[in-house]
Amino acid sequence: MKIASYNIRGVNAAKWHYLSDVCTSHDFVLLQEHWLLDSQAHLFNDHLPNAAFHSVSGMEQHTLLAGRPYGGCCIIWKKDLACHVTPINSQNRRLCVVKICGDFESFIIASVYMPCDTQNDRANLNIFDNVLTELSSIMNYENVNCVVLGGDYNTDLTRVNSLHTRALMHFVREESLLFSSNLPCYSVDYTYESTSNNVRSTIDHFIISEDLADRVTVVQCDHNVHNLSDHSVLSLCISTQTAVASARPATPAVRKPLWYKATLQDFERYRTALDGYLGDVQEPRDALACVDPMCS
Repeated sequence: MKIASYNIRGVNAAKWHYLSDVCTSHDFVLLQEHWLLDSQAHLFNDHLPNAAFHSVSGMEQHTLLAGRPYGGCCIIWKKDLACHVTPINSQNRRLCVVKICGDFESFIIASVYMPCDTQNDRANLNIFDNVLTELSSIMNYENVNCVVLGGDYNTDLTRVNSLHTRALMHFVREESLLFSSNLPCYSVDYTYESTSNNVRSTIDHFIISEDLADRVTVVQCDHNVHNLSDHSVLSLCISTQTAVASARPATPAVRKPLWYKATLQDFERYRTALDGYLGDVQEPRDALACVDPMCS
């Protein structure tokens, strides 16, 4: 199973193509900051026809927006996956969660978008804690084997004075989880680069169940030149017992006539062939002539 976490910093015409490429190369894409209202979620269907999705807006639908759009999380997955994916409703607009069920195991996957880091803002810390509390509640309620929490946590784990870092580390310990940065296969240099001061940091993370540690084969970051966000795509590969690749054989292409290209000779050949096919039809004369409603 290949999962990507990506803070896209607002979807627009220039970003859909790159997002489509990310969705093609991953089974699940955990998206943050899409900046869409709930009524605009259809754009995922419009631009990603081979994908299904579960989206949460960061904005109230009927509240007048002051300033630019903000927030929002989404989980996108390929339509032809062999596993069953069920959206899980959450009251927190910084969370988007789905449950994945296969033949042998089940997962909770969450896309997380946290508020900005702080060393002294208790109100901001309360928002951060509320997201963690909601995650804990969902994990304890759902009967699953494994957990993958990916997203923009807006805190670098090296910031020892950060209130958010302390809260996040406490949450990971209490829930028996593990940062992907602690795995031997972790090869990430940075996930975010500030365009204003060229400062790089790692504020996007995957947090997983401890029993997944031996099954994670890759944790890496793609600094792609076609990516117009200041966040890079963070990828996680897990060896799973749950089949995620399509189990259905490819459907052969159906050939259809292009009538707008047809000539008069093409139409005449079509009429002749159709007359021949109709002539081969054996009419059920006995059934057509029967007037007995109880006949067999």
